[in-house]
Amino acid sequence: MKQERILIAEDYNNQLSSNFYFAIRQLRKTLTNEKLGEVGLTLDSNVLRDILSGGNETETKVREKLKEQLLNGYQLPAVKRSNEELAEKLLKDFLIMATKAKSTMSDFRFIPIECFYVDAAKSIELDKQGEIILKEASNLYIDKPEQIEVYKQALKVLDEVKKLGDMADKYKCSAFGARGILTILPNDEMVIVPGNVVDCHPDGLWMRAR
Repeated sequence: MKQERILIAEDYNNQLSSNFYFAIRQLRKTLTNEKLGEVGLTLDSNVLRDILSGGNETETKVREKLKEQLLNGYQLPAVKRSNEELAEKLLKDFLIMATKAKSTMSDFRFIPIECFYVDAAKSIELDKQGEIILKEASNLYIDKPEQIEVYKQALKVLDEVKKLGDMADKYKCSAFGARGILTILPNDEMVIVPGNVVDCHPDGLWMRAR
């Protein structure tokens, strides 16, 4: 039997969306086409997704490109040392950048990597499915039988309070408030206000007031 799951509040954790869009702005600053170009890469969806998932494939490509460009073939000793230092620095800078990028989005691992992409303008974006997942994560659901029992009882109480409010409104009173039929005491006990009940009729105090 499928477990019951009820949405009780949309956008309950609205800070989650704010945090996500702040994080993706930081990601765009960290991973740029210009910075990746320093190690022979182009910012595209495949590179982005690989870096966010650990960067193993991209790191291998960087090592191969640096070896091809700087370390292959005969070189004068001084040139070789200089190129080795440059290759080491470029690789280190890339690894720091990749680690920072992954860390920036670490709170949003619930969004599949495939939902992130790079558009034609080389901007990192989240697709429609990712937006749906993010919105769902911001909502508040309950699925425990005890929670559902309490929630449904609370709905019944709210419905009855609304009915009481509509009824009292006919006589210029209300369910709660200055002319409320009900009030909550300092000890959180809900009680009836007798004086306001008395005025709930066509000739009541508030009906006669101009």
